[in-house]
Amino acid sequence: MNGLLLVIQTISDFLWGTPMTIALIGTGLYLSIKFKFRYITKIKFHFQNTFGKMFKGKGEGEGTVSGFAAACTAMANTIGVGNIGGVATAITMGGPGAIFWMWISALLGMSTKACEIILGQRYRVKYENSMDEYMCDRSFVMKNALGWKKGAFILAICCFVLGPWTCCVQTESVVNSLKEAFGIKPLFSIIVLGITCFLTIAGGLKRISSVMESLHMQQGSQTTQFVSHLGDGEKYS
Repeated sequence: MNGLLLVIQTISDFLWGTPMTIALIGTGLYLSIKFKFRYITKIKFHFQNTFGKMFKGKGEGEGTVSGFAAACTAMANTIGVGNIGGVATAITMGGPGAIFWMWISALLGMSTKACEIILGQRYRVKYENSMDEYMCDRSFVMKNALGWKKGAFILAICCFVLGPWTCCVQTESVVNSLKEAFGIKPLFSIIVLGITCFLTIAGGLKRISSVMESLHMQQGSQTTQFVSHLGDGEKYS
């Protein structure tokens, strides 16, 4: 077992070192140049077609949920432990200079994210006979764009097997935070999380987006109140 852990650790250290940095930033730089930095030069167009149409219902296009619900779902999938704990870890290990490189990687990574979204929209599939929803992930793109059916099947199996393990990081963060802040037992937190996640996911994309829409509105309201009270406290201190 120790030998296996050593091999995994060696591979992890290699991949998450210089090679991964070059791959991520290099890909983002190549795509940014390829698309002529349109996510910066066309910033007005992007805001008009994202935030500008966010509250206009489902819009003219064919889709499963409204623009605002889709945005909330995307933010729920994007903003997580990595944006909080990851940033704190990077600053702790790399110092203030890590912030600069996070800015650079985020700036160039926008083009990579845009390509992922475009591919997802281009090769999505609608399940009319079951959920009546549009679905897409990496395996859909591999199958429908590249024609690699066997590769898409293997990738889907890997995502199905390994995907739940990535949720352990978020679960551990939530459970430990509730335990440290309020003394709630981890077992109780895990049970509540499991039940709420199951009920949300069982309803399909429409229920997921509806729940995320409500939670984000509440979170935004609570954050605004917290910042307001914090400002008042500093003002009168």
